[in-house]
Amino acid sequence: MVSNLAVVNGFVRSPLAKANGENAPDFQIVGGPFAMIDHGRKKLDINSGFTYAIVMLNPIDRGTVKIQSKNPRDSPLID
Repeated sequence: MVSNLAVVNGFVRSPLAKANGENAPDFQIVGGPFAMIDHGRKKLDINSGFTYAIVMLNPIDRGTVKIQSKNPRDSPLID
């Protein structure tokens, strides 16, 4: 099977966006036929499971994301 992994996509305009008069969707749903272990850091299993993610399309930032160390496997510092 050949896949770009994100085989399911959907766009949603939430009730909050509708109430604010926005016409564009504010969430995207992405999914595919694979299982991610530890957010994809340890293993990507394409033989079993499904993974879905919800993405905010127009976020308003209210914090910071910083690099914790030089090791790319360390999680970022989020506040």
